[in-house]
Amino acid sequence: MTSQRINLMLILLLLLVQLPVACGLEIGEMNVKVYAHLSCSSCKRYIDALIPVLNEADITNITIRNFSTDRTAVTELAALHEELDVPTSMRGRVVVVVDERFFFEESVPAENITDFLKNEAQYYEYFVLYMPPRMDTYQIMNDLGEVIECNSTEPLKKCDAERFKLVLTSERLLPLVIGGGLLNGFNPCSLTVMLFIMAILFSLGSNRKRILIAGVIYLTTIFLVYLIVGLGVLHTISVLPSSSILTNIGAIILIALGLVNIKDYFWYGKGFSLQMPQSQLTRIADWTRKATLPASAVLGLLVGLLTFPCMGGIYITIIGMITLTSMYLEAIAYLLIYNLVTLLPSVTLLYLGSSRSVIKRLYGWTESKKRWIRLIAGLSMVAFGALILII
Repeated sequence: MTSQRINLMLILLLLLVQLPVACGLEIGEMNVKVYAHLSCSSCKRYIDALIPVLNEADITNITIRNFSTDRTAVTELAALHEELDVPTSMRGRVVVVVDERFFFEESVPAENITDFLKNEAQYYEYFVLYMPPRMDTYQIMNDLGEVIECNSTEPLKKCDAERFKLVLTSERLLPLVIGGGLLNGFNPCSLTVMLFIMAILFSLGSNRKRILIAGVIYLTTIFLVYLIVGLGVLHTISVLPSSSILTNIGAIILIALGLVNIKDYFWYGKGFSLQMPQSQLTRIADWTRKATLPASAVLGLLVGLLTFPCMGGIYITIIGMITLTSMYLEAIAYLLIYNLVTLLPSVTLLYLGSSRSVIKRLYGWTESKKRWIRLIAGLSMVAFGALILII
């Protein structure tokens, strides 16, 4: 077993242990701490009105920290404020802290808090809202570190309009998920290996039914590998300081990989190329020649891991965008859609590859046109990466 395969399998195992942690908590799973002096009558009235509204929104993990009886609460809140560098002028007497990321200072109406948690929290890494009583303005500090004063009648999306320009709505995200999946599905790494495997199976005398069954097992295993790795990456990205920065980094990497493919049109085989080493193709061929159904599953696992470095650029970029816009269940749905679309070209190839002669012609065509295939793939990757950077 090569060091490359060992490293890939270790990465997969590390990602697997992270799966139980969601990329974004559903509202009912959020933890709320309320800091206040309960000896203050107005503070107590505010909290008494707040709790039922939070409970009605299915938020029940609520802890009250009373400054009057618990001096550690003062130190704890001060540390949280310092960690986010919350301006002193935005620190209230009553503070509602959600998941140590969202701060509602002074007298923010309970309905405003639940509305934010339901509709806008997913778009912010952290957020501070300061609303003093009987004022016609409020202040926010977004996760870009910007402090903005807003009119009390102004909705958050208008007040923080520049921040929301960074957010992809589902109407814009879904086409990018589907487009990215198709682009990755036509990746030369994936289709070449699929043709290679089918050609070997035909050379062993396997009939169409046998090849279809083995192909379905093989592609299902690849689907599961990509999905599991994607879930792990989803969690990893979500706990980083800024998903948007990582998305841009992923787009830059994607452009760089696209340029490598373009390079291969002019200087094929010279320098670094996005292709599987011959030694790995030999191992794939060895597993393919076993021609058993369990071997098809092992083959799918092996190919899924080995092709990820070649196909992971688009995937990571897409996952970065998903974390900016989606709660956990939505993110899972996008990952399922992406991976299903990614496999469509391979599924089509499996269905259409009805005979040895067809596979032979397709394999020969891809070999003869490999420079053009890489050029088209490279230009598409550069264009897609540039699109991500622009929007």
